[in-house]
Amino acid sequence: MAAVEVERTHALPLDEAIRRAQGLLETLREKRPELVKDVEWSADGTEGIARGQGFEGRLQVTESTVGIEIDLNLMLRPFKKKILATLERKFDETFE
Repeated sequence: MAAVEVERTHALPLDEAIRRAQGLLETLREKRPELVKDVEWSADGTEGIARGQGFEGRLQVTESTVGIEIDLNLMLRPFKKKILATLERKFDETFE
């Protein structure tokens, strides 16, 4: 089971939701390259995997939802609440 899960509904066209989701992960990778080492997307852009220092996250975009599940290693689990709050804020800002 994922240590952190966030899901939001959206009313965006699918291609716009995908663009925003990809932008969110790319921005994180650019701002924190020491944490986010790798981001891979499926051919249609609806699923992404981000890997980094102590975590692996899976992001999925559908016609009406966007969600992320992140597995944290034991070193990051004490920061779960802060990570969850940050993700919720970023999802709210990105997919309103």
